[in-house]
Amino acid sequence: MYDGSTATTEAVLMAERLTGRRRVLVAKSLHPEYRDVLKTYAKNSGLVVEEIPYGANGTVDSKFLHSTLKNDVAAVVIQSPNFLALLKM
Repeated sequence: MYDGSTATTEAVLMAERLTGRRRVLVAKSLHPEYRDVLKTYAKNSGLVVEEIPYGANGTVDSKFLHSTLKNDVAAVVIQSPNFLALLKM
């Protein structure tokens, strides 16, 4: 892959193809350019990209993640360290 944004998008598209599922959860703490590239690819493909918010500590809101994670999700994308330079989820 050329860079992180296209590698992330290719991984999500592969997960979609392998699972047959159209929904993807993406941490809002993922690099914004990575999220933008993924949204651009998803725009006309029918892929649904939903963002997982982060809490006051800058890490993924695990309660939100668990409540949103259903059987229709092809992939969950979480960067570590995240864009805010934090290591833990």
